[in-house]
Amino acid sequence: MNVIIDHMKSKELKTYNLPEDRVLLANIDAKPNGVILLVFVFGLLLVAFKQYVWGVSIAVLASCASFVLPNKVLIEFYQDYMVLYNHASKFTCEIIYYDDVVVWNYDFGITYDTLTIKLVDDSTHNVDGYSKIVFENLMNRFLKDKKEKKKKSKNKV
Repeated sequence: MNVIIDHMKSKELKTYNLPEDRVLLANIDAKPNGVILLVFVFGLLLVAFKQYVWGVSIAVLASCASFVLPNKVLIEFYQDYMVLYNHASKFTCEIIYYDDVVVWNYDFGITYDTLTIKLVDDSTHNVDGYSKIVFENLMNRFLKDKKEKKKKSKNKV
C-alpha cells in the first residue's frame, strides 16, 4: 500500500501552479443556471397566460438570481485529472488524478448534496453541490468505472 501512496500524484497546490498546458474539457459551477433559466421561462409562461403579477415577479426574481448571485467554479475536468476548487482560499485547489481515485459517490442532503471522492491513500474529498444530473453525468464521463456500487438491502419479514 505504501508503494501506491508514494506514487500518488494527487495533491493540494496553489492555483498558479496548475499545469500550464491544460485543456479544459468540462466544469461544474456552483450557480444552478439551468434551474434559474427554467424558473425564468416559467415566469414568462405565466405572463403569457395573463398572470402578470406572478409572472413578472418570478421572471424578475430569476433575472436577479442570474445576475446578482456569485458564480464559483467547483470542479474542472481535464484529460487525466480534475481540479477541485472547494476551498476557503481562492488561491488553493486540489488536483486529483483519475488513476488515484478509488471510488466516488453522490449523496443527497437536506440543504445541499455532497460528492465524495475517496483516493488510494484513504483520504476523502467532499464537494457540495445542487445538481445531481450535472455531477453524475460528468463523473460518469470521466470516472464511470469508479462509481460506488449501492448495496441492495433485503428486508426479511
